[in-house]
Parts: sequence; C-alpha cells; structure tokens
Amino acid sequence: MNKAEIVREEYYKNPEFNRTKLSKKLDIDDAYIRRIIRPLKKNQIKQGHKPLEETLEFNKTSKNHAKLDLESLTITTLEESLAAANVDMTQWKVDRYTIGSWQVTLKVKTDTGQKDGKGFAIFVDKPKTVTMYKIQVWLIKLHNMEWVEAIRTLITDIPKLKTPKKDYHRDGDYLLEIALMDVHFGMLAWDKETGHDYDIDIAEEVFLYAVQDLLSKSKGYKPSRILFPFGNDFLHIDDPTNQTPMNRNLLDADSRLIKIYEKAKKSVIKAINYCREVAPVDILWVPGNHDPNVSYYMCDVLSHVFADDDDVTVNKSPKWRKYYPWGKCLACFTHGIEEPLRDLPSIIATEEPQLWGNSKYREIHIGHKHKKMQMHWINVDTMPGTVIRMIPSIAGTDQWHYKKGYIKSYHAAESYLWEKDHGVIGQFTSYVDHGEKKS
Repeated sequence: MNKAEIVREEYYKNPEFNRTKLSKKLDIDDAYIRRIIRPLKKNQIKQGHKPLEETLEFNKTSKNHAKLDLESLTITTLEESLAAANVDMTQWKVDRYTIGSWQVTLKVKTDTGQKDGKGFAIFVDKPKTVTMYKIQVWLIKLHNMEWVEAIRTLITDIPKLKTPKKDYHRDGDYLLEIALMDVHFGMLAWDKETGHDYDIDIAEEVFLYAVQDLLSKSKGYKPSRILFPFGNDFLHIDDPTNQTPMNRNLLDADSRLIKIYEKAKKSVIKAINYCREVAPVDILWVPGNHDPNVSYYMCDVLSHVFADDDDVTVNKSPKWRKYYPWGKCLACFTHGIEEPLRDLPSIIATEEPQLWGNSKYREIHIGHKHKKMQMHWINVDTMPGTVIRMIPSIAGTDQWHYKKGYIKSYHAAESYLWEKDHGVIGQFTSYVDHGEKKS
C-alpha cells in the first residue's frame, strides 16, 4: 500500500484517533494526514455518520476565574486534563470539577481482505463501542506572580540564626501549645465604625503581649517542648488585590501587602524567640482561608531563619490538616472552614489510622469563627471521646463583620498544657485590650 492508503486504513480502523494521534502512530506529517482524512470525514457526514471529535477549551471567564472544558477518549483524570491544557498551577487553583462518561457506538471500517477492481482494499462497516469522557474544571487565580517572586527574593536574603544551646527541661511530660489563631495581621478597623481600632501596629502589640503573657502564666510547669501552630489566618490578605482567595470578598486592609508581610514576619520571629527561651519549639503550618499562600511563604521563611537551630523545627507540609502526637495524646489542627465539624473525628481516624489508634486523648483545635466553643464526640460508649475546641481570636472586628452583627465581647488568646498520659490538664487565657497600651 502507498502512504495515502495506509492513512485511510488506519483512520477507518481507529475512528477515535484525531490526526495528531495518527501522525504520531504512523510517523507521517500532520499536514499530510489532514489532507487525506478531510474528504473522508466529509463523506461520512454526507452518509449521516458524524465523526467523533475530541475537544479542549480553556477560557478566562473573568479576571480571576477560568473554565476548562474537555471531551476525550484517552484523558480521564483531573490531572491529565490540566496537563493537556497546559494550565499553570502556580497561578491557578482548582475550585471544583466534574468528570462524566458515556458509551458511543461507532461504525468502523473493517478490511474484508478483498480488493476492488482498482486494487484497493474493500472495507465494510462494523460496530465498535468506545467510552467518551467529559471533564469540566472551574479555576480561581491564586496570586500576583511578581509579588511571589519578590517574596522568594526576600527569603534568599534572610540571615540564618544560630542561638546558643540552652539548659531545657527536655525529659518532662508537659507540652505547651500556644494557640494563637486568627491574628489577621493587616486587618483595618476604625473605632468610630466598629467600636475599636485595629491595624498592623496594634496587631503586633497584642500578638507579642499574648505570647509573653501565656508563657509567663505557664512557666511554673517547665514544659519540655512548645507547640506553635502557625497560619490559621495569621495574615488578613493573601495578595495585593486585598480580596479573599476563594470568594474574592473585598477586605479592609492596613497598608500594602509587602509592608504587612514585613511587620508580621518580624513579629512571629520575635514570638518564636520568646518561646525558645523556655523550651524547644515545633512549628506547624495550618493554612487559613484568608492566607493559604502568604502564610506558607512566611512559614518557609521561618524554616530558613531557624535552619541551623536544632531547637526549632518547622513542619510546612502542604497537607491541609496537621497532627502532633505527644505520649498517649494526639493534637489535631485544621482551620475549620472546609470540613463539616461532625465529620472531623472520622476523617482523622481514616486519614491517620496509626496515630489515631496509638492515642487515648485526642483533641481537634480549629479557628475561623473567632470565638470559643468546645464539643465532645463519643466514638462508641466504651471508648474515650474526641474534643473539638474552637479557639478564640485576638483580632479586631472589621466593618463587614460588625455590620453582620459578629461582635465579640472580649479578645483573647489561649494556650493548653498537655500531659503525656492524661491529655490536656491545663488551659491559660490572655485577654487583650486593643485600646490600652500593653507594657
């Protein structure tokens, strides 16, 4: 057979193949294959047989949103569809997606093994069933990439700190958890509008005061380690648009993002140094809904700052939920916006069965609501329960929350004293006043 006959025969045998796949399989120029199969497709349409076509479209639906539509016989997963569309996942985040499939029966030209009067192969129609996949993906733009590059440059310029060894009480049974969630560095509130002021200077002041106050109140127990969950909306904004990453709600922000970032970075480094005066520090990154990207960058900065310090560890795993075993205890952390609260115990038991099985006292600490609440889940009557604690916040109230009536009577931070064999045995609270200067 000549080259044209080879193309025609392969096209009839594999109607699901587009010309790119045929070109790759036959090692024949794509333009030549297009010229050969175009009249074949037209003839099929005339006979009432619509050729099966694969489609892929990626379109921006707004400045910060995009949609991917794909129909394919071979691309069957989310990851494959994103790769096929060359979606830059450093700039886009998947909001939601759907995958569907259906069966299609085609009429496939099959060689009878006979030749016509001109010597060409004779084909007859035979049915062939294939599976077609339809994938739809909705995406949200993540952040300003120029700003990300600026942050990466800042990270490379940060000096590493190596502090002298300290005589810690390393063999004790106590773990102190500094539970400062929802600090919202960069939030702006005006007292004439919301009842009190809040800005980056006030945030720094009350944050550092709370850390020192909580350390002071628990120092008599001589904890052998300090657990420092970090993130959980530590920062109020995630990119220069001053909008929430998911719903793009406009936020009241104090100053520019880089300035907010610099202030928050210096404050958290100070706080960790306060902690490591008492005991070695373990930092866990827990992403929030306001700062899922920028809090990670800051956690990455912390890993560089304390890279040469054996008394500070940084867990910046991209996993949404974090776990910290301590003797017979398991401390679990998530921001509390994605998972239904009633499902959290079963989610964790499924996600980390070994940690769950090895623990007797389990607590899940969440933020997001800026208020204190505690719940108990009993797995079965003969097993100890799981405590879910909703942690309060030291942050102010911005205009949006004030108008909705989400007003707090006090602002506070908490810490928890874990004992290896008995779980949480103590709790300390630091109350802060946004209008009163702390010394």
